Amino acid sequence: ENLVEEEKRLEHEAKRRRVKELQAEIKSRDQVIEADKAKITELSSRISELETTLEKLQADKAIQDETIKTLEEKEAKRLEADKNKKSTLSGKKATSSPRPTTPNKTTTPNRTTTPSR
Repeated sequence: ENLVEEEKRLEHEAKRRRVKELQAEIKSRDQVIEADKAKITELSSRISELETTLEKLQADKAIQDETIKTLEEKEAKRLEADKNKKSTLSGKKATSSPRPTTPNKTTTPNRTTTPSR
């Protein structure tokens, strides 16, 4: 009878140790989960910041593209006007009527127009 009680006591003690081991493992895993949640929150915030930066860069690029397009169009018109002016001066018939130009006048691009976002 003492042996049966001793065996039951040892089994109970072993079960208690196992429960404590499992509780410690659960606590450790919970800490890992909490650390992972903090990392996820931090990364989500960083992603939002990067998305905002990307949107700003895309808007800036669109403005730059529009400015480049405008400057290229102005340059093409200027070259055509120069071509027509030379053509007219050499006595040839101009392909399009030259625009009157003001000498030494510099033009600045119109920066008030921005593409819609």
